[in-house]
Amino acid sequence: GLAREEHELVSMTAAEKEEKMQSEITEVFDDSAVTADQSTFMKSYEAVESQIAKRINDVKGTTHNVLRNRRAGRSFIDILVEPKSETGSISLEKHYLIEVKVRRRIQGYLDLKSSFLQLQKAVSDYRSSTNVLPNSKLIIVVQEYSDNNERVDRLIEKLEAEFKQSGKHNVVVIPEAELDKISDAQFSRIVGL
Repeated sequence: GLAREEHELVSMTAAEKEEKMQSEITEVFDDSAVTADQSTFMKSYEAVESQIAKRINDVKGTTHNVLRNRRAGRSFIDILVEPKSETGSISLEKHYLIEVKVRRRIQGYLDLKSSFLQLQKAVSDYRSSTNVLPNSKLIIVVQEYSDNNERVDRLIEKLEAEFKQSGKHNVVVIPEAELDKISDAQFSRIVGL
């Protein structure tokens, strides 16, 4: 029944993927009616999410399974990175729950906070489903990124101060134009894997 389903980790259905994508669009666009601009954005969003999952697999794939579009309880998980383990053995490797956001630009503190709270809810649901507390990463890929990122740094510092994060959970902003250019080692360092 529903009580059991809320505590299982499952793949999202096609309808749930569509619901999640629509939710992502309404976070970026004021009008929820799908326009050509939104359709292009959806394709770009999916491509960026796939690219990040591939980069994570390149970095962690030998020791971890990189899974996309999972659901824990009522939370959608973009990318789940779980340790590969031998049957019956317990892995000491970390679990990572990764939320990917694509933005034209960082809107402000409330946008960051909303995304972060959504991620924290997913962490809580994942913990309830698996009895494992994962590290979490909010990766924001910005399409329009200026070299003056002090404002963004201050917003992230404010968010981390408000939630007193200790490194288990962090927020990373990556310019979309840099995603292809950085090495796996740089990507791993930036994202904190």
